[in-house]
Amino acid sequence: MRKKTLAIRFYNAENLGDDLFLYIAAERYKNVNIITNGAQVPADISGKSVRVLTPIKSVVLRGLDKLFHTNLALKSITKKVDAFAYIGGSILIEGEDIKRWYSERALFTSSKAPAFILGSNIGPYSSADFLSIVEDIFKASADVCLRDANSYALVSGLDNVRLSTDIAFSLNTEAYAAISSTKNVIVSIIDSYKKFGTDVARKYDRAIASLTKKLTEEGYRVTYMSFCKYEGDEKACERIASLLPREIREKVQLFNYRGNLQESLQLLASSELIIGSRFHANILGLVFGKKVLPMAYSDKTINILKDMNFPGQIIDIRKIDSFDVDTVDFDSIPIVDVSAQKKLAETQFQELDKVLTRA
Repeated sequence: MRKKTLAIRFYNAENLGDDLFLYIAAERYKNVNIITNGAQVPADISGKSVRVLTPIKSVVLRGLDKLFHTNLALKSITKKVDAFAYIGGSILIEGEDIKRWYSERALFTSSKAPAFILGSNIGPYSSADFLSIVEDIFKASADVCLRDANSYALVSGLDNVRLSTDIAFSLNTEAYAAISSTKNVIVSIIDSYKKFGTDVARKYDRAIASLTKKLTEEGYRVTYMSFCKYEGDEKACERIASLLPREIREKVQLFNYRGNLQESLQLLASSELIIGSRFHANILGLVFGKKVLPMAYSDKTINILKDMNFPGQIIDIRKIDSFDVDTVDFDSIPIVDVSAQKKLAETQFQELDKVLTRA
C-alpha cells in the first residue's frame, strides 16, 4: 500500500511552540511521509522513527519567493502530496504589507492537494481587505480549525471552519509524569523592546526582576527560559538577569531553546510554577498540571484563557502600570483541570485524519 505524503508549513525559526506543533503532527502521522517548508527541523523530530523529510527546493524558486514574496516553492510541493497543512498559532496576522496576502490567497486557491489550516487565531489586523482575503483562503481550504472563540466569531458563517483550542493541549505527557517539580520556577521571557515602547518595556523587565527577587526570597529555584532566539528571547533573558543583584543573579539559571525540544519539555515538566510571557509557556504549564501565572503580551493569550474560564490572575503587559508584584501570592495560584481542553484539542486533526493514516 502506498505511503501517503503530507506537506506541513509552519513557522520555521526554532520557536518552541511552533516546533511543538510539528512534533505533535509527526507523532500522530508516523505512517506518513512528512515534508516541511524548511531545514531547521529539531533533531527530536527529524529522526528515522518519525520519518520527517525536508525537500531540496529549487534555488530559483526560493530566490523568486524571497524577492517577490511569492509561494512558488510551496505551490510546487502541493502538486506532489496527498494533503497540505498550514499549522501555527499566529499565522494570520495582517502585518504592514497587505500585498503579500495576495500571494497567500493564490497559494490556497491554486493548491493541487486538499489544504488544511490548523491551530490558528486571526489577527491582529486592521483592514477589511485582510479579513476578506482570509475568508477567501478559508473557502479554498478543505478544513479550517481555529483555536479561540474571538477568531471563530469573525468567520463563523463559513461551513468548513471549526472551533477547537490550542493544538499543544493534545501533547501526550505520559513520558514526563514522573519528573520531580518541587520549588522549581520557569520564567518564560520575551524581548519587550520588540513589542512595546521603551516605557512599557523597561517596566516589564523590572517586573520580572522583582518577581525573581520575591521567588528567591521564598526559596524557589528560578530559570529564565528563552523560547526563540530569533525573536530576541535570549538577549532579553540576559538583559533582565543583569538587573538582578549579584546574590540573586547567582541563583538564576538561563536556558535557551535551540531545537532541543525534549530537553525543553522535560524542563517545563520539572517546574512547580511557570510564569509565562510566551503563549505556549502558559499552555504547556497547564498541560503539565502546573501553577501558571500568565504575562500576556497580546490578546491571543487572554482570549484562549478566557475561552477556558481560566480562574487565575492574568498580567497584561500592555497595562503593566497596574501590576503590583507585592500582590502576587505564589501559594494561592490554582492548578487548573484542563482535561476538557486536552480532549477538545484532538478535534483539530479530525478532518485531516480522514485523509491520512494515523499512527
